[in-house]
Amino acid sequence: MVNTRLYFFLNRRSEEGELKSEVTKMDRTARPFRFRLNRKGQTLVEFAFVFLIFIVLICMLSGLTQIAYNWIVLQYAVSDASRFGSLGKIDVGFNSREASIRNRVVQTTGQLGLNSVSIEFFDQVGGSTAGSSSEYFKMKVSRTIQLKGMVGFFLSLAGFSPSAAPIYQVNASTVIRNEPF
Repeated sequence: MVNTRLYFFLNRRSEEGELKSEVTKMDRTARPFRFRLNRKGQTLVEFAFVFLIFIVLICMLSGLTQIAYNWIVLQYAVSDASRFGSLGKIDVGFNSREASIRNRVVQTTGQLGLNSVSIEFFDQVGGSTAGSSSEYFKMKVSRTIQLKGMVGFFLSLAGFSPSAAPIYQVNASTVIRNEPF
């Protein structure tokens, strides 16, 4: 049988003012557990900490997905336009291959809004040419992103201006050889 009695040292003052130590026995079941019985506040505090961490992770995830989406769209636009440009085609209404390739990038990216589209034609030695058959061209597209979604919302809650949201530069580039045309 398990002994459920605990022994405590109690310091009491005698009538003369002296300190006397006594060993008393107390039954575990009779001991008051007032701190263990009331746990409502503990759950609320734990929820507040976990919820705060969860919200911060959601904000970081939303910002990363916005950057990843823009990078994927730019990569696709560069790939599509470079393939189109390597075939030597010119769209109707454009007078040069470079303008036609630039238009293709703008059409593919849609409403994203690009900062710059640079196209450079060069031969195998590195000299600049007009982009004739079996030579190369390099294309670079860039876009600036300001994270305004949930990041901007929480910045405004913290007292900052939503225009103080982080700014990122997303780039996509490729070098491709022209097909014989």
